[in-house]
Amino acid sequence: MAGNGRPSREELMAELAQLRQRVAKLEGADVARVTAEAALRKAEQRFRVYVDNAPEAIFVANKTGRFVDVNPAACHMTGYRDAELCTMTMADLSPSEDQLPSGMQQLNSVRETGTGQGEYPIVRRDGGIVWLSMRAVLLERGRVLAFCRDVTERREAEERVNRLQVLIDAVIAQSPIPMVVAAPDATLEIINDSCRELLGVTDEPAWRPGLNLLLTPLSWQHLDSRDQEIPIDELPISRALLGKASRNVEMKIQRKDGTKRWTSVDGVPIRDARGEVIASFVAFPDITERKEAEDRRVHLEAQMQQSQKLESLGVLAGGIAHDFNNLLMGILGNAGLALMDVPIGSPARESISGIEAAALRAKELTSQMLAYSGRGRFIIEVVELPEVIDGMMNLLEVSISKNVVQRTDFSPMTPPVEADVTQLRQIIMNLITNASEAIHNRSGTIRIATGAMHCDRPYLESTYLDDDLPEGTYAYLEVTDTGDGMKPSTLDRMFEPFFTTKFSGRGLGLAAVLGIVRGHRGAIKVLSVPDHGTTIRVLFPAAEPTELRRREPSSDNPVVGGGGTVLLVDDEETVRLVAGQMLQRLGYEVVTANDGREALEIFGQDPDRFCCVMLDQTMPHMGGKKCLHRLREITPEVRVILSSGYSEQELEDRYADEQLAGFIQKPYLPASLAKLLRKVLS
Repeated sequence: MAGNGRPSREELMAELAQLRQRVAKLEGADVARVTAEAALRKAEQRFRVYVDNAPEAIFVANKTGRFVDVNPAACHMTGYRDAELCTMTMADLSPSEDQLPSGMQQLNSVRETGTGQGEYPIVRRDGGIVWLSMRAVLLERGRVLAFCRDVTERREAEERVNRLQVLIDAVIAQSPIPMVVAAPDATLEIINDSCRELLGVTDEPAWRPGLNLLLTPLSWQHLDSRDQEIPIDELPISRALLGKASRNVEMKIQRKDGTKRWTSVDGVPIRDARGEVIASFVAFPDITERKEAEDRRVHLEAQMQQSQKLESLGVLAGGIAHDFNNLLMGILGNAGLALMDVPIGSPARESISGIEAAALRAKELTSQMLAYSGRGRFIIEVVELPEVIDGMMNLLEVSISKNVVQRTDFSPMTPPVEADVTQLRQIIMNLITNASEAIHNRSGTIRIATGAMHCDRPYLESTYLDDDLPEGTYAYLEVTDTGDGMKPSTLDRMFEPFFTTKFSGRGLGLAAVLGIVRGHRGAIKVLSVPDHGTTIRVLFPAAEPTELRRREPSSDNPVVGGGGTVLLVDDEETVRLVAGQMLQRLGYEVVTANDGREALEIFGQDPDRFCCVMLDQTMPHMGGKKCLHRLREITPEVRVILSSGYSEQELEDRYADEQLAGFIQKPYLPASLAKLLRKVLS
């Protein structure tokens, strides 16, 4: 500094230089500030562009929860304008107060931790609900920046999936069809109650989801139609795990308790989008009732075919027996007439007696044929089965092999039956004889039992001769042997006429039994196992215990006296000749007619001349019944004796209201005819 107190030039220049440096420095700082402010403005513009064009909704909320900034996506998502949103809080967008604590907790969590995320519903301006997936970060001064995406469709899809899963679980659980779902490693995922019940594992707690089906010992068996066990690797569930489908595979389940149930199994693999097997689904409805119904239908069809075949054969056998009886009429009648003429001691008498005996045996054969056809002659009375059998024991013992032991087991509860005793004896004799022959010469046992049982419809349908028999109490006669038993092929034919497994024989025994049982409105049940024996049970409708009852021909309008003229009507010349001679030998005059029309013409000329009319049932031009009606028109009191090769039982219903004077079955002997005429005309 100069002495005068003023700064020197140098000092001034130095100070000027400092001032220039400070000015330059200040000018540089101002430029930097201006540059920074410009850069900030550009950054803010870029940020606003990014925010305004962001696909996600962006909300900025202050520490009270009021929105201070939002982007267009937020306006679009909520339906509000930005100015409106900036006056609202999170509580204003919440659909219910239940959601507020979660939202507020989220804000508090963000303020405490700096970040947060979650999913919350909001209410749009139009009232619609939108689900947001929110990620938030903390800014300065307690502000929160939230990025939100609309996840409504995903949430709704998840809800639909959840509802569908609940529905599927409920359907499977409540379904009456047994179902299981297994993972690829055979781990049980789903098993419903119907499945546990079918398999018989309801009392086994281990059979729940999580169990490995292929490693767990089974308490049941899978059987095919032949009752052979199916290997586990061939089961539909195993095939499904390998990606192979099975459809309508019928098999049986044999449960732990031994019972068997039929199932129809469907096993299908469940695949993902790549085609990989992620599970197997198996459904196996119980079809036991359907299979049993099919078996019953097949059995009934076979039974119906058998019944129709037997019925056709029965009609044939009845027709043959009828015609054969007409032929036997000539043989037996002439033999009887000859015996009346040949004196006792004559060599010819023995030969004629032989002819008569042979004809009587032939008559027995026709009786068996009629019995098979259900047209046998029955004299019905109320009888006790044990009494009938007891009365035959001596005869039965000599009719069977000496090596066979015969035992009886009569239940005291055996009810009486309405039956023909002679025909019952034929049934018993045939059954015992067949049982003895089944044992051959070995040691064995024949058991004869009687008793009572209630027969329902399914049981009756399983028998022979189920001709719509009524349900109810039946008495049974049962014969059991320890013989060879019968193969199914033999069982199918055992009641056919002329079928026999013996080296020789007529083969009419069991066929006749069938006819007798049919005539008594009964049924037959047969159980037979090859090499283990046979049981034949014959069922008869139970009768009320009453006094003896018989069906006798009516004998209205009796005439006291003897002799007279008989009008003999028959289309067979042999019958007319033989029966005419019998009547003449018995002291009657005879006028013959070869059919109904001729009989009416003769009778109409002098009705009072005839004491009775012997009328054949089956004739050409005019049958017996029509002829009878026309005779009654002429003389209502005319006495008519019906004659036929068929039995009285078959014709009884047809002539129930005709008040016949009598009936005689061809062939007949002179003695039988004389006895009937004395009864009718006395």
